[in-house]
Amino acid sequence: MSKMQAYFARHEVDKKATGFSQGEDGFPSPGRVAWDAWGGDPGQRWVGTIDV
Repeated sequence: MSKMQAYFARHEVDKKATGFSQGEDGFPSPGRVAWDAWGGDPGQRWVGTIDV
């Protein structure tokens, strides 16, 4: 779980990049694809509830 928490902490900034949101040029960006592969916003919320 600590790797998952570390991923989300490092890549939170990817959500501000062009192509992260549907309807933007370049959607889906590589950052969006990776974010979703790690579980996306639900995964981030879930892993935030776990003490490691």
